[in-house]
Amino acid sequence: MGRRVSSQSQQDKLQRITRLQTAIASLETYKSFFEGQGELAPEDAWVAR
Repeated sequence: MGRRVSSQSQQDKLQRITRLQTAIASLETYKSFFEGQGELAPEDAWVAR
């Protein structure tokens, strides 16, 4: 038998997908920005925050 999925559940999934896509796009923007800055630290350096 098929499993019924509520429309609310589908809407929640779509909202989560949209939030993830927005977050990924934002991170890609930051990545591009930092890559454009050139080398920020030597390759073997560790940064702690």
